[in-house]
Amino acid sequence: QVKEDLAALFPGYAEAEKNGMIRFVDLYSRSVGSTQSGPGVRLLSSTDRGVLDQLATTVNGFSEELKARHPTYRLVFESVSTVTAYLDSTATFRFLQPFIGRRKIDGAAAYYMLDTGMHSDADLETLEHMVDGSINLKVEQLKTFLAVRGIGEAQS
Repeated sequence: QVKEDLAALFPGYAEAEKNGMIRFVDLYSRSVGSTQSGPGVRLLSSTDRGVLDQLATTVNGFSEELKARHPTYRLVFESVSTVTAYLDSTATFRFLQPFIGRRKIDGAAAYYMLDTGMHSDADLETLEHMVDGSINLKVEQLKTFLAVRGIGEAQS
């Protein structure tokens, strides 16, 4: 599903994937019994012990591969909410702080998605403190509101 969504958004997706510029770390598929993997895909199980260490190690490895061939990279983390559903917020944020810091050191542009209704205001403030900016969409009574915070100050 994610590949199809990316292909619809990014016209050069197929070429980028063919050239080895796309990598995936999948924390979902194994939990529903899928063992099918492809090039550039690493399957992890969200119920494995030490899954966050495995996730960090895998992403760090992928980032080193990409940085060896390209000056920078982009990361989409879909979704922080899924990780939080398996762990508590404290463990998730303890993981995210150095993880996000590493992406900043790498000069990567990263997008961390959170699902509505799964996080307290304090959790959202904690995450916003870690990143350079945020884009928030809120739907109220058939109206969609957009709030952009801090991104103008970030370097990309």
